[in-house]
Parts: sequence; C-alpha cells; structure tokens
Amino acid sequence: MSKPSRDRARTGTGDASGSARTDATGRSEGNGHVVQIAHLGRAGDGVAAASPLHIAGALPGERVRVGASRRERGIARAPLLEVRSASPLRRPVSCSVASRCGGCPLAHLARSGQLEATLDWLRAALRAKGLDDTVPLEAIAPEPGSRYRARARVAWSPSRTRGALVGYREGDARDIVEPERCEVLAPELESARARITQALAPIHAGSGALRQAQTALEERARAALLALG
Repeated sequence: MSKPSRDRARTGTGDASGSARTDATGRSEGNGHVVQIAHLGRAGDGVAAASPLHIAGALPGERVRVGASRRERGIARAPLLEVRSASPLRRPVSCSVASRCGGCPLAHLARSGQLEATLDWLRAALRAKGLDDTVPLEAIAPEPGSRYRARARVAWSPSRTRGALVGYREGDARDIVEPERCEVLAPELESARARITQALAPIHAGSGALRQAQTALEERARAALLALG
C-alpha cells in the first residue's frame, strides 16, 4: 500500500471557505483536522499534542491539517495535507523523492534541529536504561553537503517493463522508490546500486513465472555484490 506523498502538503495560512476549523484539542469541522505538533517521534514523525497521532513531515511547534487517520503496526498515523503555521526550522528539500523515500525522514528539518533531535533521542534512551541523561553530550555530524552515508539497504522487485526495479522502500510501505541519485549516499555505494540494476535488468518476470524470476534475480544480485568486492 502506498502512503500519501508529503509532496502534496501545502504550506500557508488556509482560507475560510475550504479549511477545517479546530479547537485546542484538535477537533475540527470541514476537510481534515488541524492539530498542534508537540514533539518528534523516534522515526522522525511529528507527534500531535492532543493525542498520540503521528504525522510524517510535520515538525514540533507547527499547526498542520491532516487527513483521516489509520493504524499501522499499532501506531495511529495521518497524512499531512497542509502546514498552517510552519516551524522556523523548516527548510526546503532539494531531493525530489524525499517525501516518499524512507531514508531521510528529517530532510525538511534544518541541520541544527536534526542534531538536537538526535541528542534528545539519545537522552531518552539513557533514561529508559536508568542511566544519567544529564551528562554532557555532543552530536558529531558530517559537513553539510557531504555524501556521508556509508550503509544502505537496497530493495528490488521484478518489473515487467524494465526487468527489475532497484531502490529503497517507501517508508513503511512495500513500494520501491528508485531515485536517479541519492544526495547523501557515498559515491561508491551509488555506483554499486547502478551496477546491481544493470545486472538484474535482463531478467523479466512474466506471468506465472514470478517465483522463478525472483530466484534468478536473487542469484544475479548476489553475484553483482560479490563482484563489487
């Protein structure tokens, strides 16, 4: 199941004719609900103040309009439709697939906010283990613009028209996003993904031969990875 893309979310003040009206609890009238975001969840989602509702793409302090909620693995989630009041830490995203790809859930958050969120998560982990969370902590981060990511999980699926689709999972969904270029992945790994795609491309999954095609794809992927070594 494909999750709603955050590319469709708007940033603005809304209008009186088509927007939802809400009170402090997040109840609303009209198209969707308007909620206040209290903090970031561990997966980078904004969590509403009135209820444990997770909204991907929302930031703490923002007022956002969201669609109908659904439960995924015991967590209530809602799609982001519009940012009514944006956080000063919200920044433009240059990656065209960031709203769909599950690899960079905080791409829309300024660098300073990302570092602080990392420290908050670390402090929470220390508290959960009964350890001192007041010790001085420092987030060590790569330089902006560097292709620092040295590890990635690549997914594939057979394609009737292209042989194989090789890319990254779309958040919690099974769909695969195949960017032309990952802005944060190390060039060596980006080259490896391209070589795997080329190795898998000659195989087509015809009707009734899906399992056999998948087996062949796995063998070719393994061979391509071994060749990289």
